[in-house]
Amino acid sequence: MLGKLFGRKKKPSVNLDPDQDEFLGAAIQEYNEKRKVTHEKYGFDKYSWFFDQETSIFQLKDEEMIVYEADGQVIGTYLKRDGSWEWGWNNPNWLEEMTKDSKLVKKYGMEQGLSYFTDGMVTIGNDEYAAYFTAVAVKLSNSDSAYHGDTGDMIVYIMLKGFRDSL
Repeated sequence: MLGKLFGRKKKPSVNLDPDQDEFLGAAIQEYNEKRKVTHEKYGFDKYSWFFDQETSIFQLKDEEMIVYEADGQVIGTYLKRDGSWEWGWNNPNWLEEMTKDSKLVKKYGMEQGLSYFTDGMVTIGNDEYAAYFTAVAVKLSNSDSAYHGDTGDMIVYIMLKGFRDSL
């Protein structure tokens, strides 16, 4: 399954041991459950979003009124035009404070010998695998959920913790 993560440009051979396969499967299942709950509870599809780089605060807004907030961490970005993924910890445009949890994935990748978690940029082909990477990050960081913020040319993946009403 993971051997298919990469597009034509880079295709490493991936051999997962049973523990790695079990962990990664559990991460996807947990992520899907968390996203479903938070999407329904906080209306992700109902509101516009904003992420403040200075404070690492993620906001859901109804017009100009903030409805919900959460603490955010950038896991990475997916660039649509070339199918590339860049880990938050690798991108100099993000403040280090807002990418610290993304380093948990890098550490896991180093411990497990999984290069697609340790290479700063990888070609993955489509955003399905960006969501998969985010699932691993959400599990490792014990985040409540994640948001996929589409900016047009790029999708920003933000891990979220500590949701709160802002009204």
